[in-house]
Amino acid sequence: MFKPLLQKVIGAWHIRTFPDCTPKGHIEHMEKEIQELKKAFEAEDIEMIKEEASDLLIMLMAIAYRLDFNINLEAYVKFSQLRNRFWCFPNEYGVIEHVRVPGIGVKPVYLRDQKPGPFTHSDPDGMPSDRAIMNGRLY
Repeated sequence: MFKPLLQKVIGAWHIRTFPDCTPKGHIEHMEKEIQELKKAFEAEDIEMIKEEASDLLIMLMAIAYRLDFNINLEAYVKFSQLRNRFWCFPNEYGVIEHVRVPGIGVKPVYLRDQKPGPFTHSDPDGMPSDRAIMNGRLY
């Protein structure tokens, strides 16, 4: 299977350097790195953010190499799916998830049923919107 050059280099190095690494070990280490990334965002330290985000990307590439899949291709396929989903507005934690309707697939969310407030999404003219978002467009 074709793998991007960077994934090959990182994966081969990872196997030589950490031959006994397990999937559980990867996950535990990634959780630690995610906490460090959160701290970097809280500190608004762009250099630290770049470092911690790179750590996570390197670990993902190592996992993909060990499991023999092309992470770039898989990310492209997943992104194609994401582009065709409807998206909710941020919850109280700022998390934006896609709309889930069991057994039906996705349906548009026409209006937020939360109290009015500042929105993070805007129309092309920059005005706040309370409409659904699909394929980067507001409906």
